[in-house]
This record gives sequence, C-alpha cells and structure tokens, in this order.
Amino acid sequence: MTTLFIPPTVKHVAKSRGRGHSVAVSITGRNCFVMCPHCYAKPLEYMVSLDEALSLLMSIPASKPRTLLVSGGCDWVGKVPVDENVEKLVTEAKSLGYLVSMHVCVVDELYAKKLRELGIDVALIDAELDPTIVRDVKKLRWFENNILLESIENLKRFGLRVFPHVVIGLHPRGKGLEYEVIEVLRSVDIDGLSLVVFTPLPDTPWSDRPYPEKSYVMRVLRFAEALISKPLSLGCMRPREWVDVEEYAYNLGFEAIANPSLEFLEKHRDLEIINTCCSFVTLNAI
Repeated sequence: MTTLFIPPTVKHVAKSRGRGHSVAVSITGRNCFVMCPHCYAKPLEYMVSLDEALSLLMSIPASKPRTLLVSGGCDWVGKVPVDENVEKLVTEAKSLGYLVSMHVCVVDELYAKKLRELGIDVALIDAELDPTIVRDVKKLRWFENNILLESIENLKRFGLRVFPHVVIGLHPRGKGLEYEVIEVLRSVDIDGLSLVVFTPLPDTPWSDRPYPEKSYVMRVLRFAEALISKPLSLGCMRPREWVDVEEYAYNLGFEAIANPSLEFLEKHRDLEIINTCCSFVTLNAI
C-alpha cells in the first residue's frame, strides 16, 4: 500500500489533510565544505537552525508521528558533524517522543556507534559507489572509492536502520551505473531505498544540466522494484511536472511517494498522507 509523505522542507496544500508534524534542521546552517555541484548546499536553505529547532520541538502538537530530520553540510573529512549541540538536540527530541532520522555521509565505526548511542532511528545516505562520483562530485578525493559502501556497512554493523538514496541521472559517465548500485545494495541488508531524480537547481554549477530521460528513470524504478524487497520510495527530488512517473511508481507498488503533485493527490484521494520525511517508511511506528 502506497503512503504519501510531505517533508517538512516544503509548503504543501495537502498538509492539512495529513497526520503528524515534523521539523527539519540543518546543524551547519547553510555551510558545507564539499559543496557538491548538483546540490551546492541549496536544500539546507529550507531547514531551520539548531536554535530554532530546539524551540520548535516543544511547540509542535503531540499528535503522532512527531519526527525530526537532522541534516547539514559535510566537514572537510566528509562527515556531517555531531557535536554537543547536536547531541543536546537529539536527546531532547527523543525525550519528547520524536522519531529522528539523520543525513550522513562518511561513517566510520566511532561515528556509527555515536549515532546508535543517540538513538537515531534512521540514517539517510547517498549510495554512490562510482569512483567518478566519489572523487569529482562528492569531493572525497582522499578516501577509497568504496567509502560510502563501507559507511553503509558500518551503520548496519551497529544496528542502525539505513535508508540509502540513489540519484538517477547524476553520473557523468552516463546510464547504467544506477543498476550496479542497486544490485550492491541488495546484498547489504538495507532497510529501504529512496530513488530520486537529478534535478538541476538554480545557482549551482550544474544548473544547466538536463534531466535524465524519463523512460530511463522508469526503467530504474522497475529494476529496483524487482530486486529490493524492502520499502521503496519515490523521493522528493524530481521534476515536479512528471506526474506519470508518480503513477508509474504507484503502479509498481512503491510504499512511499514523497511530495506528491496536486494532480496525483486528486486522483488518489484515498491514500494516507503523513507530514514527514519518507525515510520513516522503514518504521512500523508511524
């Protein structure tokens, strides 16, 4: 059964029809050391600051689910930093009954252990295995090419739920690499998978790059549905006018569609709407 998810970073007319409340915080503000050319820290602009998040936690109604999405830019070693302020935020959220997901990048064993101790419910990570992406897009030149796969394995080793993202159309070397990533993820025992579509953002180095071909995106969705037995999501980054891709994911049986179009909503008014990040589709608690 497909559920619709509306993330806290978007204003959506259907939020009033959904249940739950969510906060998205950037723990680094608008700052990021690596500044990937497709992202360039632009999504962080729609998140609240640490100070704002702490005050919002107390003011949000206690209706379920109450969720916190922790994000931020990477530091020079490719980590989303976890300092005492982040620990305070997550500890407060957990004490109030929030479910907490967190965007991560490079994860060693100590970092994974810290996330487990904090009680992070779901870890979100870009699943990029291609050396061109790791070196030239993610700017992680000082790491081995398999660093992000090792990060996923470290998260799983410490018992965390892992919700990777595959960005369709990101690879400079062309088509087909998404299939390889999905095949590898099948062997890592992930807890769900989000498929998003490369979408050029204004004022980024890749603002003039085209979308991938829609037919190719659909083939990747179908491939993932055939291989991955855990919950699948059509994530929130994709061309907003691609309503037929939403329909395609729905017909394939995707468990989650994030930030649905108004056209899709009107056609499927019977689907449940939850006002949170789609990573929580991996939990039974919602």
